[in-house]
Amino acid sequence: NQEGKVVTIMSLVQDITERKEAEKQLINNEVRFREFFETAPEALLVIDPVSGLFTDYNDNALKLLQSSGEELLTRSPIDISPAIQPDGKRSDEQLNIFLRLATDEVRPVFDWVICDSKGKNIFCEVRLNLLTNAGQPQIRASILDITERVELERRLLEEKIKKQQEITEAVLIAQEQERTFLGEELHDNINQILAASKLYIDYSMKTGEIRRDLVISGRDYIVTAMEEIRKLSKSLLPPSLGEVSMLEAINDLIENIQQANTLIFTRDWNDIDEKALSDKLKLSIFRIVQEQLNNVIKHARAKTVHIGFRQQPGILQMTIKDDGVGFDTSVKRKGVGLKNIASRTGFFNGDVMILSKPGAGCELSVKFDTAVVDE
Repeated sequence: NQEGKVVTIMSLVQDITERKEAEKQLINNEVRFREFFETAPEALLVIDPVSGLFTDYNDNALKLLQSSGEELLTRSPIDISPAIQPDGKRSDEQLNIFLRLATDEVRPVFDWVICDSKGKNIFCEVRLNLLTNAGQPQIRASILDITERVELERRLLEEKIKKQQEITEAVLIAQEQERTFLGEELHDNINQILAASKLYIDYSMKTGEIRRDLVISGRDYIVTAMEEIRKLSKSLLPPSLGEVSMLEAINDLIENIQQANTLIFTRDWNDIDEKALSDKLKLSIFRIVQEQLNNVIKHARAKTVHIGFRQQPGILQMTIKDDGVGFDTSVKRKGVGLKNIASRTGFFNGDVMILSKPGAGCELSVKFDTAVVDE
C-alpha cells in the first residue's frame, strides 16, 4: 500500500514442460549426432558458409589430413586443396560452385584432391549437405579416401594400354613376316621358274625360224613378268633401313611409283634427325607412307602429292596431302588402309587426323611420340 506494506501476493505459474522436453530432446539429438559424427567411418568436416572456415571435425578427419584440431579450425577447404585439380580446373572456382550448391540444398557429390599437412595428395570422394537444425546453417563435408581405387584404375588403364600395344605390335610383326615370306617366295621361287622358262625359250629360238616371232614375244612377256615381280618383291620386303635412311627409302618408293604413274611429288623434310627415331618407328612411318600413297593411287585420281615432315623434341609430325577427288570423312569406310595407319600410329601413342571433303583432296596428318622406344 501507500505505506509500503505488502497487502497482496500474486503468483503466476507457467507450464514449461514442453520446453523442458524439447530441450531434453535437443540435448539427446545433439548427443546422438555427436556419436554418429565421431564414429562415422569417413572423415567429416563442418564448414561455416559465411567465414569459409572449418568449425568442426571428427578424429578420422584429423588422421586423414595429418593435422591437429587447433590447426584445422584456422583453415578453409581451399587451404587443403591444390591450386589445380587433376581435370585442369581451378580449385577455388570449383569449390565456390560446390559450396553454393550445398547452400541451396542440392547435396553435390564429386571427386576431389586434397593435401594433408605434409603436402601429400589424397584422392577423395566428397559429399556436401546443409545442416540447418543447430542455429546458423553449416555445411557438412563427408570425405572418403579413394586413393587406392584411383591408383588401381590407373594401373588397370596402363595395363590395358600396354596390352593393346602388345597386340598391335604382334599384328604389325605378323604383317611384316607375311610380307617378307611373300617377297622371298616371289623372288626366290617364282622368279627362278620364269628365269628357267626364259632359258628354254632362248634355246627353242635356235631350232627354227618359223616360231621365232612368237617365241620372241613370249620371251618379252616373261621378261616383263620378271620385272614386275621384282618390283612387287621390293614393295613387299621391308626396307633395310640399316643400309639406307628412312627418307632415302621413301624416295625410292616415290621413284618406283613415278615409273608407272604420272603423279607429281613435292617433298619437305629438311633437318630430320633419324637417329632420334627407333627402327620400329622408322619402319612404321615407311609403311604408313606406302599405305597412304597406295590409297592415293587407287582412289584419289590426284595429280600432285606433297609429303612433309616436321621434327621437334619428342615429336615427329608427318603430312601427306593430295589434290584428288577427296571424300566425306563422316561416312564409314570399309577399307583397312586407314585402320592399319591408325593401328601403327597408336602403337607409338600418336594421333591421326584426316582432313578431306568431296572435290577438295585429302590431307593425312600423323603425329608420333618419338619418346616411345624399343624394349
